[in-house]
Amino acid sequence: MTTDTLNAAMYTLGQLTRLVWPQGNIPENTVQTLLKAPVSGLIDILNAAEQTSVDRAWFKTLLWTLPNGFSDPKTDLPAETQAYFWKGIRHSH
Repeated sequence: MTTDTLNAAMYTLGQLTRLVWPQGNIPENTVQTLLKAPVSGLIDILNAAEQTSVDRAWFKTLLWTLPNGFSDPKTDLPAETQAYFWKGIRHSH
């Protein structure tokens, strides 16, 4: 996966996170998981979304923007890539 693709995926994960936790009270363990193993973090987001009243149409639209074959990186995400997650939270719907 290219850096640009991973950055875009992290941005989308940030948007999904804000959609599920609009007040910003994101569980710390979810944030840590997202920044180390984004796919595992996505599972946390999906599980939490089932328990909340998120805008389902927007949620699905965002999910469809994640790249095919999206997987956890073999090494830690660089700070520059992690920053895209935080940008996604700030720029959410």
